[in-house]
Amino acid sequence: METYYAQTILQEDGKLTLDHLPFSQGDTLQIFISSSERPSGDRYSLRGTVLKYEQPFEPAAQDDWTAVQ
Repeated sequence: METYYAQTILQEDGKLTLDHLPFSQGDTLQIFISSSERPSGDRYSLRGTVLKYEQPFEPAAQDDWTAVQ
């Protein structure tokens, strides 16, 4: 699969135009659209909440798992 990156500014609500794409008429394309602006709200809402890691390299909840026999 060939990947092509393009960036554009939306000129009209709900309408997107891309010119000079390196694909041929009839090619089937997958389109993924994402905004380059940050979403509203606190992106890092958990930042600063962990004060200390106790045994950071030990498995979590090891006693909650049983071996399948």
